[in-house]
Amino acid sequence: MTATATWYSAWALERPYVWAGIGAAWGRRIPIVALLLGITAAELQVRPGIPALLKKRDLLDLNDTEVYLEQLAARVQREG
Repeated sequence: MTATATWYSAWALERPYVWAGIGAAWGRRIPIVALLLGITAAELQVRPGIPALLKKRDLLDLNDTEVYLEQLAARVQREG
């Protein structure tokens, strides 16, 4: 199982390399989990110019990474 967890701040969303990484992961059908800093999931979802493919992903506050790690552990265990 391959997955990508990427840290997104309000400032990083302005960087082309961030979008290149998102596009590469999406194109390869790699699950994307966004760890947010300085922007909430609600703010990200209404921000103009954010592709729908990112708005529909797991969006977690950086302080909630334990949620992501629990989800990842469960997926790894299921897939053996």
